[in-house]
Amino acid sequence: MKYKLLKELPFKKPGELATKYVHNLGEHITPMLFSKDNETELFPSATFSDWFEEVDERWKPEMGTTYFYVSAAGYVFTDRWYAMPYELEIYKHGNRFRTRELAEKAAEQIKALLKEFHKNNP
Repeated sequence: MKYKLLKELPFKKPGELATKYVHNLGEHITPMLFSKDNETELFPSATFSDWFEEVDERWKPEMGTTYFYVSAAGYVFTDRWYAMPYELEIYKHGNRFRTRELAEKAAEQIKALLKEFHKNNP
């Protein structure tokens, strides 16, 4: 998961990206960030959101761009992105892909996951 820095640090400027690691310090679990120079900064969980904002790194189509998605029945469909409410739901759940091949791969994995789920939960 990537995070955008909201305030300046000695080795990072606001807007720069950081990676969150969690370190167990005794009884406290503290988010810890590494810079590219291996400098670290500790942020207690209670104040982490004051310093960092989560960055959504998933691909989001531009207006009018073709994308692919997996239907409830497991078929791959294509559409053009216009940020309609149903498309925003598709995006929210990660069910949009740049290529048909990626959507077909996801469809196979979804079907396998559902088969396994029902095998273990009759």
